[in-house]
Amino acid sequence: MGLIDALCFDMVGSLITSQGINPTFLRYTIANAESEVNGSWRLFTAAVHQPRFTSTGAILLEQSSTNLLTYPLDLRHSSWVKGSSINVLPDLVQAMDNNYLADVVSVAAYTGNDAANTLSKSFTFGSGLGFTVSAYLSLLGGRLGAQDVLRVTGDVASPQSIQLGGIFNDRPGNYRPVTFTFKTAGSPPATYLDAKTQRTVNLELYCRNAVSLAWAGAQLEPGPIRTTFIGQTAQITSRDRDYLNYPKSPVQGLSSFLCYVNLEVWRGNGVIATAGNFVLEIVGGKVRATCGVVTVTDPDPLPDRAKIAVRVSQGLTRVSIYVNGVMKARETLSSYTANTSTLTIAGEGVRQIRCLYFFNRDVSDGSIDVGQSVLGELLTLHSQDSLLTDLAEGYSRIVLPRVRVPAKGETAVRYPQFQRASQTISSITPGGGAVAQQDTITVRTIANAAASQTDSVTINGTVFEFVSDATPTPTESAAGLATKINTVPKAQPVTATATAGSFTITADVAGDDFSVSVSSRLSREATIANQPATNTVAVSNAVDFTRGPAQIFRDYAFVIDVAITNVNTTTNQLTLTTLPNSQFALIQQGDTILQPSWSLKCGPNNVFCHHLEDFPDILVSGKSPEGFRFRNTGLIERQITPSVKITL
Repeated sequence: MGLIDALCFDMVGSLITSQGINPTFLRYTIANAESEVNGSWRLFTAAVHQPRFTSTGAILLEQSSTNLLTYPLDLRHSSWVKGSSINVLPDLVQAMDNNYLADVVSVAAYTGNDAANTLSKSFTFGSGLGFTVSAYLSLLGGRLGAQDVLRVTGDVASPQSIQLGGIFNDRPGNYRPVTFTFKTAGSPPATYLDAKTQRTVNLELYCRNAVSLAWAGAQLEPGPIRTTFIGQTAQITSRDRDYLNYPKSPVQGLSSFLCYVNLEVWRGNGVIATAGNFVLEIVGGKVRATCGVVTVTDPDPLPDRAKIAVRVSQGLTRVSIYVNGVMKARETLSSYTANTSTLTIAGEGVRQIRCLYFFNRDVSDGSIDVGQSVLGELLTLHSQDSLLTDLAEGYSRIVLPRVRVPAKGETAVRYPQFQRASQTISSITPGGGAVAQQDTITVRTIANAAASQTDSVTINGTVFEFVSDATPTPTESAAGLATKINTVPKAQPVTATATAGSFTITADVAGDDFSVSVSSRLSREATIANQPATNTVAVSNAVDFTRGPAQIFRDYAFVIDVAITNVNTTTNQLTLTTLPNSQFALIQQGDTILQPSWSLKCGPNNVFCHHLEDFPDILVSGKSPEGFRFRNTGLIERQITPSVKITL
C-alpha cells in the first residue's frame, strides 16, 4: 500500500484539503507577503482574514509584531536627521510593492566629517530589551565600500552594524533586506514606568563612498527575528498573528500515524502544529514532538530549510523524528492515542509551510529497526512531497472551456474556481462605524521668500498644483492648494480645509480611502486612518459561507467583489466589506452572493498552462495569480481548449 492510500490530510497550495476539510483562517489586520522576483524583494498585500501564499505555493504564517519606526517610508520628515552630504529625493522610484513611494538617498563623497555622511533616527526604550532592525534598500549608483554600513549606536549592549557592500554591490537595482538584532544596555526594568531605565538608541545609515540608494522602508520590531515588512506612514502600526484552525484533528483516535511538514523558511521558536495531545514545535532552534506525556527532541539545530517527519508507531512502541530524510531522535511510547481535538496551525515565529500531510498508518512494515521499507517511503515523501497532490481531487489536470484566439492577437483565460456557496440576498442592512480618512499637509518654511514657489499634492493620481506670488508664505501656499483641491467640479471625492501654514484633506465618504503624495516643501501625516463601515446581508443559510473573498452577481452578471469578514450562523447574516466602502450601495436585495471553495493562490511558476490542440502558433504569453494569456503568432484565428496542471 503506497503513501497516497494512507493520506488523510493534506494542506498544500490551498487551505481547503482534498478531503473537503474547510478551515477557519483569521488575521485581524492586513499583512504583506514577500517574494523574491529576479533576485529582488517584492511585497504583495493580503487583506484582513486573507491568507498569504509565496510564489512556490507555501502558506506564510507569522506571529504578531509591531513596527516601532515612525515615518519608515518618509525620510523627509524631521525625525530623520540628515547630514549635509545626504540628499533625499522623496517618492521617486518604485518601492517593493511597485508604488512610487521609495525615497532616493544620494550621499556625497566623504570629506572628513562623519556627521555629514550620516542619516539617523533616535529612539528611547527600556533597558535590557531586544529588537530586530530591517531596512529594505537597493543600490542605484556608485559602489559601496567597507565602511558603508547600517548600524545602531548609543545605549546598546554592544554596537551593531552590517556592511552593505557585500549585500548590494553585486546586485545593483535589487531590493534586499538588511537585518540585525541588538539589545539595549542594562538590565530589564522592574517596571516599565521606571524612567531611570530609559535608553536612547540611534539607527544610522552611514556611507563614505559617493552612492545613490533607494530606500523602500525600514522596520524596528521587538524580539530576535525579522518578520515581513509592516508598511505605515506616521503612526506605529501592528500586524496581527495568523491563526489557522481545522475543525477536526486528522489523527483523532489513532495510535499510529505519520506527520510530515516541509518548512521552506522558518524563523523563531514556537508551535508548528497542534492536534490535541500531539504537538510539533521548535524549541531552542530544535524540532520537538510531543505525544501525550512523551517528548522527543532532535539534538541538532534545525536547518533553515527542513522536511520533518514524525513517525508515531504504537506497534513498535516508539515515536521518531526524521529531518531531511535522516532519523534524528526517538523515544519509547506506550498506551498513546491521539485525543479528540481540532488541528491548529497558529502563527508563531515565521513559518513558510510548503505542505503539511498526515497519514493514518505507520510507514513501517513492522520491523524493529528502520528498514528499507521505511527508508524507501520516506525517501519518496522527501523527494516528491509536492507530487502527492497530483493524485488528490482538485489538483490533477483541469480542462477549461474552449476559447477563440484571433490572428496576431491575444486571449485571456481565468483560472477555474469551484462554487462552494451561492445564495440569494434576502435583506440588506447598511452598517455604521465608518471613519473618514484625514491627512494633514504642512507647508515648510520658505527658504527663498523673494521668489514664487510651486507646490503640488497628488490625490489618487490627480495632481493639484499651486504657484505662489513673488512673496510666498506657508499660509498662502496652504490656502492656495486647499482651494485647488476644492475646485468645483472636484476631481477627487475629498475636501480640504486650510489653517495657518497647513491644511487637512478629508474623505467625502467615510470609509473610502485615498492616496496622497506631496512635493518636496510639503510634509504629510495621516492623522485619522480610514475605517470602512460594518455592513450586513441576510441569506437563507449562513453556515455554507466562510470568511474570505466573495462576489455579488445580478442576473448572472458580475456586480462587485466583497470580503466576508464575519459569519453569524444564528441570525444567518454575513458581514461584508467593500473597497471602496461606498460601493456597498451597488448591492441590491435579490442579488446572488457567491463564494468559491478553491482559488489558485500558488505562484504562476507552479502552474503549467497549455492547450490540448497541436497548434505551434499558439503560445502562452503571460501568467498571473488570476489567469493566463494565449498569443496567436499566426495569420489564422484558432479555437483551442485550455488546460491547467498544478505542480507545487
